[in-house]
Amino acid sequence: MATTHCINCGKLVRDESESCPFCSAPLEGEKINERSSRTNRIFIAIIFALLFFMGVFTFLLSPVNGGGFLNTKTIPGIIMMLVGIFGVIMSFIWHRKK
Repeated sequence: MATTHCINCGKLVRDESESCPFCSAPLEGEKINERSSRTNRIFIAIIFALLFFMGVFTFLLSPVNGGGFLNTKTIPGIIMMLVGIFGVIMSFIWHRKK
């Protein structure tokens, strides 16, 4: 039996309750969980977007020196860009499902 505090009166209330038995205020546990879940998804999308832009800058600032497009200096940037793009796309798909 888990308990939580009522937002309105501050008394301990069971998690299963839909409203506080003391002040009859509705318990907003699900709404708070939805907000935190949405915030987490946005945070994850921002992290992957930053990873993508770090990959772009790593790729653009790496010297090519006649080694062609794919060499040991450019591969880390390309990998970061691919992971970043994949992560942003997946976080948007994940956001739309919920």
